[in-house]
Amino acid sequence: MPVTSVNSDYTILITDQTILADSSSNTIDLTLPSSHFAGKRFEVKDVSGSTTTFRIRVIGGGGDTIDGQSSVDLTVNFQALVLHSDGTNWAII
Repeated sequence: MPVTSVNSDYTILITDQTILADSSSNTIDLTLPSSHFAGKRFEVKDVSGSTTTFRIRVIGGGGDTIDGQSSVDLTVNFQALVLHSDGTNWAII
């Protein structure tokens, strides 16, 4: 299972699976790839426990939505999201 660690803005690759985001010193925008890959899942985790100070935002790529929204913020320190593509958009599960 590919694990990617980031501490700045990042465009998630279709080959990624788990994204460990460290926002201890700045905000981070994570942009999802197209949701055209039905069944694809990504996990995003706040590993620094700093998201209430420096937000982590996940953005739907290519106009895709995440549960009907263009983006979603992690709002709780050490929060994790699992995102799943239905082939059209992303859902948090």
